[in-house]
Amino acid sequence: MMIQGRSVIITCIPVLFISPLVTIFVPHNDVRIYLTVLYVFILLLLLGVRRTGSRWTTWYQKITLIDDAALRSWFVERLSISESEDIQKLTDPKILTLARQSLQREVLAEQRQTIFTKASTDPMVSKLVESYQATVFLMVGSQTQICNLAKC
Repeated sequence: MMIQGRSVIITCIPVLFISPLVTIFVPHNDVRIYLTVLYVFILLLLLGVRRTGSRWTTWYQKITLIDDAALRSWFVERLSISESEDIQKLTDPKILTLARQSLQREVLAEQRQTIFTKASTDPMVSKLVESYQATVFLMVGSQTQICNLAKC
């Protein structure tokens, strides 16, 4: 999930409501109270910017990488004996294409599940589902941003 700066600002704004309430009960210290609350507000904004910046610079580290050998072994393990014999007759690129399609179907099916459905027990699918948002941002989001910059 990508966080935006707007949500940080919106969550910090209620802090500004503290100073009028405090000045009602503590008279003759308005300047000290307002300045203190303003400094706290600015500090919270800076912490929010730091958190948002760290998320934006490390999102790509959440992407799970798999190599062709792991993908091929995952695909072959899921096949029945008769299907496995038929697959052995195919070339490696064709097997990898079928494996990618099968894995993509599994990940998308797991991604669309609701809270009330049972989660997948497959560790590879679970890891890929966790990194799905970052992967989509990389594959689709960057294309959309490039298109927006070029006014496509």
